[in-house]
Amino acid sequence: MYATLEVQADQLTVTLSGEHRDGSHTVLHDVAGPAGGTSPAAANVLHFDGPATEAALAAADFAYRERIAPAFRAAPGAVRSLVLFDPVRRATVVVSTAVDAAALEALGQAIGGQELLPGEDVALLPGPDRVSFHPVAQVVEPS
Repeated sequence: MYATLEVQADQLTVTLSGEHRDGSHTVLHDVAGPAGGTSPAAANVLHFDGPATEAALAAADFAYRERIAPAFRAAPGAVRSLVLFDPVRRATVVVSTAVDAAALEALGQAIGGQELLPGEDVALLPGPDRVSFHPVAQVVEPS
């Protein structure tokens, strides 16, 4: 699956598609939270600009699968989390949606307060280059 992101008037539109288009990202992870299936009202977007090394990509994938996704699945009000990869720039974007801004804030605190797992190397897990918060205009699913 592929995704394109568009921000207009500070509203975020995520378009998911079964086919690659110019400027689209590959969806690496698509995780539903406890409010999955609910229309999201708020999103945070974390940009990891890259270019990331293979070791950093592997470390981020492990951290997402083993720590972050389980926390997302347990977070009240969490709707959906997408990890998107741009293979040209070797950059990653994480889009997390929730029923409201308060749920996003609580999610961020829960994830930010986590201890690293044994074997994780903080040097391979830099924080995002940019973080932005948006009201969600729409999520367009593939037809």
